[in-house]
Amino acid sequence: MSGAVFDEATCDSNSSFIMDDIMVDLNTIGCVSKVKGIAQYTNNTCEMMGLEIEIGFQLPTSFLTLIRLCFDNVNYIALYSYFNMTRFIVDHEHTDSIDFKQDDFYNIPSVNALYTREQQRATVNTLLGIPVNDTRYIQDDSDLFLAKGHLTAKSDFVYGYQQDITFHYVNAAPQWQTFNGGNWELVENSVKKLAQDRNMDLAVYTGTFGISTLPNTESVDTSLFLYVEGTLKELPVPEFYWKVVLDMVTSQAVAIIGVNNPYIQDSSKYIFCEDISSNLTWLEFKRDDLTNGFTYACDVNEFRQTVQQLPSFNVSGLLI
Repeated sequence: MSGAVFDEATCDSNSSFIMDDIMVDLNTIGCVSKVKGIAQYTNNTCEMMGLEIEIGFQLPTSFLTLIRLCFDNVNYIALYSYFNMTRFIVDHEHTDSIDFKQDDFYNIPSVNALYTREQQRATVNTLLGIPVNDTRYIQDDSDLFLAKGHLTAKSDFVYGYQQDITFHYVNAAPQWQTFNGGNWELVENSVKKLAQDRNMDLAVYTGTFGISTLPNTESVDTSLFLYVEGTLKELPVPEFYWKVVLDMVTSQAVAIIGVNNPYIQDSSKYIFCEDISSNLTWLEFKRDDLTNGFTYACDVNEFRQTVQQLPSFNVSGLLI
């Protein structure tokens, strides 16, 4: 079949297609080259004076959007991402991670360089007024460092070519690795399991809110950024990550909030809406593990009173 070109394929069975009246076994079909995704502005605005970015694939006559982002192009932070999760997500491919792409959304020489432990330590420590090599916060031998935290996660898509498009820096923000690989990963896995177990397709919004702080040498809470040049401060470390999960059939929804700071001691001051996580039988996380990210859940309408960048949509009830 080498060199053959077909315009259309029709599924014939679980393992074959009909192409131009020829039966072709699925296992014989491959790709000549790897399809590459694109991240680009749509020329639309979005909530909180953000700019809309679409991530997907350029087709001959249209653009196939898989992720839609609302991006703050002043502070260089995504306010939220949006995608549709299939009910078959638990059967996703397991592929290797790839390098993040900076694209043209940042007026910074190298976003990647800002995430190295040495550089983030120097930046954070300078903001706090402590020696640049001090390892009390950014450590070398633990998960206490700032990772490239996906909003829409790699494993939120089934196929490898879809997973690759999540590796754009606009779809990431600084996230403490203890949280990224701790409670937030448990939340992401819970959402995927919910879609599979209940056979439901989900609309998923994931975003950031606020700026995380640590005490400086005078015990004053100081906002954290990854990029500081004189008085210019960009790429803030979010105070919260949040995820709103919406059943696309019933319009039932819930908001899940995680605190992006492993050094907090009093979790109560981070609860800005009534915690209803005990009602969610499908949601799993370690509630009392502050190092892995204090996490809770809320009614979407109450959540929206504080996190106002969440787009408007109808909510019929709580997704329990």
